[in-house]
Amino acid sequence: METAKGTISKGISDDISQSRNLISQKSESYNFVKDSSDVVDENEEILTKWNAAQPITIKEFLRLKPGVSPIIDAYRNSLASEVNSSDKSPTLEHVFIRLQNCPWSDEIKIVRNKSNEQKDYNPATMTIEIGGNLSVPRQIETFAHEAYHASHRDLFKLYLNPVLIQNKNGVATLDEYRNARFGAEVKAFEIEIKINQELTSKMEGSNPITMAVLKKSPLAGFQIQGIWEKDTVALPNLRKLYESQGISGLWRFLRDEKPVRLDANGKAIRQGDSYQTETSYGERYDKQYKDWYVPNFNAERSIAEQMRQKFLGRGHTNSEFEDWGY
Repeated sequence: METAKGTISKGISDDISQSRNLISQKSESYNFVKDSSDVVDENEEILTKWNAAQPITIKEFLRLKPGVSPIIDAYRNSLASEVNSSDKSPTLEHVFIRLQNCPWSDEIKIVRNKSNEQKDYNPATMTIEIGGNLSVPRQIETFAHEAYHASHRDLFKLYLNPVLIQNKNGVATLDEYRNARFGAEVKAFEIEIKINQELTSKMEGSNPITMAVLKKSPLAGFQIQGIWEKDTVALPNLRKLYESQGISGLWRFLRDEKPVRLDANGKAIRQGDSYQTETSYGERYDKQYKDWYVPNFNAERSIAEQMRQKFLGRGHTNSEFEDWGY
């Protein structure tokens, strides 16, 4: 996929195919967790923590009883469904495979608050936060997006790639960093969209996947909100964008457009004759390269090596670590 600088080498379909092949090859002889969802834990301590908005581990999350989390219910239903069933989502299953098998899976936590905000993944605490008052489809979509971030750290690409170590003292260039980390953001949106295609768009309460952005030029086919001639808020349908332009369209949109800041009720926050905005994802990751990646490179490379050794200790190989793109 061509971008302003660099390419995204793989899409989600490739990732799913690779993960399924790896699980199939290794599940009999190694410690891959194929599925823990049938081990429903009646332990009230887990349910108490979940209801009190306290973080729980992935293993605990998978042991929640039916009816407690629509996310786990959707995952279990998908596993039990035939191909082409309305309850089947290969992408959602892939999300859980990845979460359970990444080298740092035991460190990832999940928490549900009582908010109607979408929330996100906090890499500092390795916690996925779910807005518990969101609609069921939106909880599933948002969780999948943030779970992608939680289980993808590009450790090989950015810290352990022999080409980088040999030619550049190990440090990736800005273009390489952008293609890895901003590329992961694009793929997280692709995950969200594919789950909407496969599963959540058929559910009650489903809405199109959109992002409020500041309208700076005419955008054909976008629903427009706002009354000001100069600056308005656009709500592009990201699924339609993806279906018409593919991952390249998502890349360009996320690289360039500035998300509008929303209040707790989902309304755009005004600023004079315009609206408050966040920096574009492209700008955000460019800044992250300078302010975080380069200054913390040596410490993060040490962590990356620890994760590789942990992965190898489970019976896997360096090539598998590279293929999965940890």
